[in-house]
Amino acid sequence: MNLSRKIIVAGLLASVAAIGCRGLEETTLISAYNNIIKTHGKVIKSTEKSVISQLGKENKNNGIAPRDRLSTQLFNYFAQPPAQRGFCARANEIAQVVSSTPTAQLVEQAPAHLARLDEPFNEFYQAYAQYQVDAVAWDAKYAPRPAIMNTPAPVSPVGPTASVTVPPGNH
Repeated sequence: MNLSRKIIVAGLLASVAAIGCRGLEETTLISAYNNIIKTHGKVIKSTEKSVISQLGKENKNNGIAPRDRLSTQLFNYFAQPPAQRGFCARANEIAQVVSSTPTAQLVEQAPAHLARLDEPFNEFYQAYAQYQVDAVAWDAKYAPRPAIMNTPAPVSPVGPTASVTVPPGNH
């Protein structure tokens, strides 16, 4: 992902956090988000225009629909419930830093901030993968083995059997 897209991603993530993070950090996060928009709005807007233009060239259109798809994918990824608490806490930390970062340094720092925002999701999925490995190991050690089944014997009918005769000509 190029630098312009990373900046847009970072801006979108601040938006995701401001919309979706409720709880302890809500007030400070929203305040920082509003300050980020006020302080860095021009850079964010010009970068977004650049990304839309790039996406337009790549997709041979005006770039709006591809930008919207990218935004939706990013929003959905960073709104995943399993890592939300960690993400919100991290987003609040980063929002505080970004809100007081000089605009000239914003572009340079965006990739590192994006990587830090992604850490709670990576940590969750690594922990989940380890859980799956541990569950298989536990099952192998402690879970009873399933009973071995042989091929079942053919089933014989039980009870009276009746046969139905159809009169000739009524088929």
